[in-house]
Amino acid sequence: MPKCVYGNLYVHKDFFYTLTSETQKTVAIARPLLPKGRPWNIVRINTLHRNVSFSYYPQFDENPHPELKNWTKIDLVTKQVKCGIYTTTNPFILHLKEAFVDENHPLYAKFRNLSVQEKEAGLYEPPHGALIGRKTYWENLLARKGLVIIDHQLKKHVTKPSATPQMGLFTDNQLIKVNETLVMSGKTAMHRSEPSLPAKILVERKIVNGRLFDWGCGHGADLDYFLRSGIKAEGWDPNHKPDKPPQSYPPGLFRWVHCSFVLNTLPDPGDRTKILEEIFNFLPAGGNLAISVRSAGEIEDVRKATWQRFNDGWLTSKNTFQKGFLAKELKDLLIDKGFTVSEIVLSEPVVFILARKI
Repeated sequence: MPKCVYGNLYVHKDFFYTLTSETQKTVAIARPLLPKGRPWNIVRINTLHRNVSFSYYPQFDENPHPELKNWTKIDLVTKQVKCGIYTTTNPFILHLKEAFVDENHPLYAKFRNLSVQEKEAGLYEPPHGALIGRKTYWENLLARKGLVIIDHQLKKHVTKPSATPQMGLFTDNQLIKVNETLVMSGKTAMHRSEPSLPAKILVERKIVNGRLFDWGCGHGADLDYFLRSGIKAEGWDPNHKPDKPPQSYPPGLFRWVHCSFVLNTLPDPGDRTKILEEIFNFLPAGGNLAISVRSAGEIEDVRKATWQRFNDGWLTSKNTFQKGFLAKELKDLLIDKGFTVSEIVLSEPVVFILARKI
């Protein structure tokens, strides 16, 4: 207690006393900035105490795996407040509920017993452990295993699961393939002998003025091109260049972020918005984002009969995910995440947009 994920602390609001005095002070500073009437019951404290998020999971006690309904993030440095509502059919869900409370919670033993049962059933083992935080994947996994949760008890389903896969319901092997797409979307990274079209435009038009960070740089073709062109650039990719992630750099060091063909490889819309939120927080005020994705038209041109529908895109024959975007779709997504769109550079065959953090 409290729950720790990637260094961030999570705790139920009734169990603040389990936090250190310093962490309690951090939450106390953030709470007055919460919009009035905004419901919440789980708080997340950033490792460096720079921001605090208040999230609302209705029916925390009753639901074995409560669903995220809304969140409020407070930047303690800028005092900026961001609010969001999750209306997706595939929301974030909680596991290991006993970690958010302590032994004084009246249902602690029930929470803990369910977690033990789920662990023993192998539901948290690779490749599933990294994906069960989303409702659709979790429910698919339970269905394929023939399991059901009743009153915080994991039981065998009394009826046999359908032999015919439903939309979004995959066999165990297919779940693993989807996992590879989610966790290792770097499989889509191409070994290019030349830079991408958006990278060429940035250099040829001399658009970049300042340090650039290549977010999701893949095998580094664009990054090498930026460096050869005299741009002070560094990059990171969770699969191919994981050594220096964005959070390892001093705040405000980079005035530009280049994010090329990343969002279109992510099957979950929530993961796309998360990346945009991370980029927004990474950039200083006045910082710029050059972002590109594959267009809807291009995807239709290259799509094969073997591709399967998945979420709002396609699961390819190589077990990677691809989604085609319309220019307006990407523009609206950027605006929703706080960016101001400076220019729609291209809409075909790729969507390429320049945006700014005001």
